Amino acid sequence: MHQVKLLRNLTANLTLYTGSLWTPTVTQRDQLMRAGVRLVEQPIAALESTGTQIHGIRLADGTVIACDALFIRPKTTQRAPFARELGCTLNATDLVQVDLRGRTSIDGVYAAGDLASPMRSVAIAVAQGAAAAYGINAELCERNFA
Repeated sequence: MHQVKLLRNLTANLTLYTGSLWTPTVTQRDQLMRAGVRLVEQPIAALESTGTQIHGIRLADGTVIACDALFIRPKTTQRAPFARELGCTLNATDLVQVDLRGRTSIDGVYAAGDLASPMRSVAIAVAQGAAAAYGINAELCERNFA
């Protein structure tokens, strides 16, 4: 729903294809309808294209719906096992819990970017990395005076 809301700001011609992977709630269906977002719950069988240009989406029943652009929301999962292996506290979506300086629950372990944020953005990862670097530097400076 989050991506649909973002994309709806860019176009009035928006269709959400859920297939069998997700079923919107009654409230979400109402929100989609009020926003003029078409909902298609039938699975997608294939994309119709000429070369690299998409022109349609073929559904499981053979129906083809015209389309010039397609956005997907791939499922993202944490594939690096070291945070769990180190014993870092993870949240319900397997992201490492950190403070504003990137500190984890394990002394001396810092995390940033995709490891600690649901927002998949290079700019955000860079900013979080800079904050973690600040935190690491501050910790090391404090150790020098301990």
